[in-house]
Amino acid sequence: MSLAYLKEHIDFKLFFDLVKKLNLLTTHDTGFHIHVNIKPTLRERNLILRLFSLSYPLWLMLSERKIIRLQNRYVSTEFFMMSDRIKRRHQTNLKKLLEIQISHVSFQDLYFDNYDIKNRYNAINFTNPKTTEFRLFGGTHDFVHFMRVINFVHSFINLIDEISDTRIDNVFSLHDFVERTQSYRLKDATHKTLRKSEMLIRHNRLYYNHFYLLDTYWYESTFKYATLHDYIMSKKDYEDYQQMMSSLNSLTTLTENQKLRIEDDINDFLLGATYEVIDNHNTHLDVVPVIHSTTKTSLSKSVIDKHYVILRCINSDLLSLFF
Repeated sequence: MSLAYLKEHIDFKLFFDLVKKLNLLTTHDTGFHIHVNIKPTLRERNLILRLFSLSYPLWLMLSERKIIRLQNRYVSTEFFMMSDRIKRRHQTNLKKLLEIQISHVSFQDLYFDNYDIKNRYNAINFTNPKTTEFRLFGGTHDFVHFMRVINFVHSFINLIDEISDTRIDNVFSLHDFVERTQSYRLKDATHKTLRKSEMLIRHNRLYYNHFYLLDTYWYESTFKYATLHDYIMSKKDYEDYQQMMSSLNSLTTLTENQKLRIEDDINDFLLGATYEVIDNHNTHLDVVPVIHSTTKTSLSKSVIDKHYVILRCINSDLLSLFF
C-alpha cells in the first residue's frame, strides 16, 4: 500500500479522534515503527545508512525518544555514535546547525559495512524478509505528529528510490538532504532546540540526570509548554532528589559497590515519584505514573504551579556537541 493509497482509504484523522475519545494513551515505552517495502541491496543499504547518518539530528528531533536506556534496549541508535568518524561528523553537523542553521559537512567518504544487519533492535532494522523497518519513533496519539513522521519517512524513501533509479548519488550533506526532502521546518526546529540547549547550559539550567530518566538531560519547564513525554514530580520529591544527589557526590570515601547501592535506592525513589505528561488541556494536565500503572490523573494548573515541577528532556545524542 503506497502512502497515497493509505491516505485515500484510511481516515487517519478520524482514527486519532477516536483514540482520544476512548482515552487511549501513549507513554514513554510506547513505540511507533514504520515498515517500508524495501529489501535493499548492499549498495542501497549503505545509501540508507549514509543518508540517515547525515540527517541524524533530524531523526533524533522527530523521534521523541529521550529515555536512552529504553532506546538502546528496544531501538538502538548507538551505532551512529560508536564510530569515531561518524560521531565526529555528527558533532560537526550539530556545530554548524547551531552556528549557521545548516551544515555542508560531507559524509561522502563514510562506509557502513560493519552495521549489524542481524539485530532487529537497531534504529533501522534490515532483518525482516520483505521490509526495512524504521523503529526509532516514540508512540503518539497526536494526529499532527503522526503525519509529520509518516511524511518525513516517505520523503526519505522517495529520495532513496530516486537515487537508486537514476544512479545519480549527490546527497552528501545535511544541506543537500534538507533541499531534496524539503524538511526545512524540522531542520529549523532542531536548530531552535540546539540554541535553547546552549542558553540553558550557559545559565546552568540543563542538568544531567543519572537515574530513571536514564542517561539524558533535563531542564525545568512551565505549565504553558508542558506536552506529551514531559515529566512532573512534586516539588518536595524533586528537592529530596537534588539533596540526595548532592549528598552522594560529596561522599568520596564510598566504595564502588556502596555507591551503586545508593544509586539504586535513588533510582527506586524516582520511579515512584515521577509522572509522565499525557496531555495538556490548558486548564489541567493529564498524567500517568512512569511504572506499574497507566491510570490517568488530571491535575489543575493551580495545583501543578503550587506543588509540582515540570521537567523537559533532551536526547543526549542531540547534545553531544556540548558534552
